Amino acid sequence: MNQYLSALMAQVVTDLVNGNYQKLVDESQEERQTPEWLEEAVRQYPGKLTQPPMEAFATVWVIDIDDTNESMAHFDLWADNEPSDLTVKVVVYKPYESMKYTVWDLLVM
Repeated sequence: MNQYLSALMAQVVTDLVNGNYQKLVDESQEERQTPEWLEEAVRQYPGKLTQPPMEAFATVWVIDIDDTNESMAHFDLWADNEPSDLTVKVVVYKPYESMKYTVWDLLVM
């Protein structure tokens, strides 16, 4: 896994865990979600989001989007210190070193 992509996903997850929804929206490159939508999606999930161990970020699933400089990264969030079925989907823009992203979705998978 690319170290920049791993660091970016770790930061997005940390912001979700800490309730930094406005920051996630402000840093997103596209107007996809609102802070209220992110907060409600997290609130509706049973259990409390918790920070996963760093080694969990090795499980980030990345799909390159054809004919673009974008990838879609999926990561299963942790709740109550266990892996959950709540997944964050993030569009990440290449080069990954630029640390540019858009939080695309939060969904149960």
